[in-house]
Amino acid sequence: MATFTEDDIIGQMTQLYINMVLTDGLQIDEDKIREYGKLHVGS
Repeated sequence: MATFTEDDIIGQMTQLYINMVLTDGLQIDEDKIREYGKLHVGS
């Protein structure tokens, strides 16, 4: 864990709701997925 940055740790601790990455038509919004990935969200 010593190699994780503070941003990495915060990203790993962040949980998203599925509606945060869906369009109004209930399709996956790939742009949102990429943006959350840049923020190190997810495991």
